[in-house]
Amino acid sequence: MLQHTRTKLIELKNSISTVENSISILNTKRAALIGELMKITRLYYDKKEIIKDKYAKALSQLDKSRRLDGSGFFDSALQSAIREIEFEVKSYNLWGVPIKEVRIPGSVIPETNKRNLGFLTSSTFFEKTVQDFESLVNELLDNINYEYKIKRLSAEVVKINRRINVLEQKILPGIKSDIKNIQQHLSERERAEFIKLKYFKNVLRER
Repeated sequence: MLQHTRTKLIELKNSISTVENSISILNTKRAALIGELMKITRLYYDKKEIIKDKYAKALSQLDKSRRLDGSGFFDSALQSAIREIEFEVKSYNLWGVPIKEVRIPGSVIPETNKRNLGFLTSSTFFEKTVQDFESLVNELLDNINYEYKIKRLSAEVVKINRRINVLEQKILPGIKSDIKNIQQHLSERERAEFIKLKYFKNVLRER
């Protein structure tokens, strides 16, 4: 039940300042997240074009290697070239949003002497094919990370929008309505007390 007191009125007025400050902070955070989203989205689409171009070149090189080296040699070399790649996951906060990023420690393209390929199981064309596809790995990882960030930041913006809407459309109007109610009640009470006081003064004068 709402208390119609001056103490409660002061408390509610202070609450308005707190809510408005919270809205301001949320708006600042939302603006920063949207700015970050726009930057990451541009990087994402730029990287997509790079991947598209590199993938087309890698496929062209693969076709060239298969034609010049022969399908049998190519398939055999391909089996020898298969290797495992280690990944690491790094976690950090971006404007208070937990972000995870997948990376490959070191270079994804190993030195030639560290490949599982020998003189008889490889060729210049095949080596180039492998390198072209290996160079795509980091590009693809970049875009996976960009896409993940876009989803996480977008979800946070939606969450902030909901909070701001609740504060602006429900909490703030509710507090202002209570303030108006208390002010009206206090005004009526003061008026009643004034009338009562005036009445007693008149009674005293008549005596």
